[in-house]
Amino acid sequence: MEDLALLVLILVPPLGYVLAQRAALRWQGGWRLAGMLPLAGWALWTLVFAIDVARDPTSHNLLPFEILIGVALALGWLGAVGLGRRLFG
Repeated sequence: MEDLALLVLILVPPLGYVLAQRAALRWQGGWRLAGMLPLAGWALWTLVFAIDVARDPTSHNLLPFEILIGVALALGWLGAVGLGRRLFG
């Protein structure tokens, strides 16, 4: 079970990034902006993370879970936008 958790932690975040990049490059108009929203969220989170860790190195002890939650939100958003694009675009 630990191997599966490690595999998910290693493979899922790059998948979310690749799908967001694909949406940013292939989609047009407002769909492109909606697809790029997870990338903006990751950029903001990275900035907050850097500031927090500079102040207190122990502030993000649950970093793997933060990453998985962020990826789950990003993939959910991309799935919803992709479905909306297919239905309405």
